[in-house]
Amino acid sequence: MKTISTLVTLVLTFNLAAQTTKLVGMGSIQGGGIFSINADGTNPQQWVDFLPKEGRSPYHTKLVEAGGKLFGMTREGGQEGFGIVYGIEKDGTNFEILHNFNQSDGADPYGSLLLSGSKFWGMTRAGGTSNNGVIFSINIDGSGFTVVHEFGGFDGGFPTGSLIEVGEELWGMASSGGFNNKGSVFKLNSNGTNFSLVHDFEENSGWRPYGSLTMANGLLWGMTHSGGLNSSGVLFTLDLDGSNYQVRHEFENETGLDPYGDLIENNGKIWGMTTEGGMHNYGVIFSVDFDGTGYSVIHNFDDLNGSLPRGSLTSAEGRLWGLTSGGGLKGGGTVFSIDNDGNSYTKVQDFAASMGNFPNGSLYYNGGEFWATTTTGGKNNHGAIFKISASGSEFSKIFEFGRSTAGGSLSGGLIQSNSKLWGMTSIGGQSESGSAFSIELNGSEFKEIHSFEGADGAIPFGNTLVDINGTLWGVTTRGGGSMILV
Repeated sequence: MKTISTLVTLVLTFNLAAQTTKLVGMGSIQGGGIFSINADGTNPQQWVDFLPKEGRSPYHTKLVEAGGKLFGMTREGGQEGFGIVYGIEKDGTNFEILHNFNQSDGADPYGSLLLSGSKFWGMTRAGGTSNNGVIFSINIDGSGFTVVHEFGGFDGGFPTGSLIEVGEELWGMASSGGFNNKGSVFKLNSNGTNFSLVHDFEENSGWRPYGSLTMANGLLWGMTHSGGLNSSGVLFTLDLDGSNYQVRHEFENETGLDPYGDLIENNGKIWGMTTEGGMHNYGVIFSVDFDGTGYSVIHNFDDLNGSLPRGSLTSAEGRLWGLTSGGGLKGGGTVFSIDNDGNSYTKVQDFAASMGNFPNGSLYYNGGEFWATTTTGGKNNHGAIFKISASGSEFSKIFEFGRSTAGGSLSGGLIQSNSKLWGMTSIGGQSESGSAFSIELNGSEFKEIHSFEGADGAIPFGNTLVDINGTLWGVTTRGGGSMILV
């Protein structure tokens, strides 16, 4: 629900249809909505919210494969606007929403899904009773969504990474909360029971982890975004029973700082990335020996070839692959690869707004192709799913987030006819060319009555429908000429 001040602005800005003491209006920001408010400014009510029903802004995520399909999450959008869990075929068809988050069962999911048995496990950064986030599970077919644990702050809050499976246990990190309110490491049984706090982060030894744990060489490895002796984050290890927390490296400006993502094991070493620091202050790729020594900067990111990585490296085709959230020729980020020994950095793809911008996540590899998401860009500017061949020669955008079959970006005003309100949207609908709709005077029974297809008109803009002798007339800016709505 928007605040009264926002609603009053919309009332003053957009065409209104008045009935008795109630004003009804439409807004076009972020898809728009239909609202009502009494003439004296009281009782604002949101009737219809044209949210991106298919989700928007996937963030810090890596797609997961199960049963030949790809699965992921978006931070926003969906029926309630708090994000979704979705599945999609590898060619971009059959997009399916498995779950719409509704705040009480979680909101703003970060990180990736974990497939364990026949279920996905994941976390949201907010929502739940205390609004500190939740751990959830859901069956692959979308049934059986269950909130397994609600973070209360004292046990952690606002998790921004993913869960990992270690034996019969699931492990994860929260970016805040815990005894020192600096974040925590926790674990629970793989059936969702016996949640326990393993480690409380604190200022001097690193805090605020923005990633996931990694199991390598008999230890759990992780990074914090802040804290440590240089206040720039640390690389740490834990024994598999959660004891013996050790700082293995203190990040600092010259060799990389503020890590954001996960570590991976590759070629006998631990590898990772930082978002800032290094020679050009755009982040670095680094490696470290299994005993925690031998920290080495492998690559310094620069603006032209990619900058500010906010995901993790992926090992495939004898190389390491990754994404940067900025830089490149168009400034929208890049896909890159680098040899396993750290030589021969190659920029594979530059992102631009039309294909998707600012990827904040990691690549998923299968059969010579990579899949990943972008946070913004695409036709709707709410992010996209893309795939790219390992050679870099074949790039395709296979899905764009933020579409709505109910339409979006409302056009013109509302009119009252036959005891209903009628209006149009300039985008959305089945063919993304706009729609005409009706809604009852009390805000119920919203119905799309026509979806423009181009041949019969497209993108109505700045015009209001006109009722002439019981027939509604309207004009579109593109496609066919005028049309009659009966």
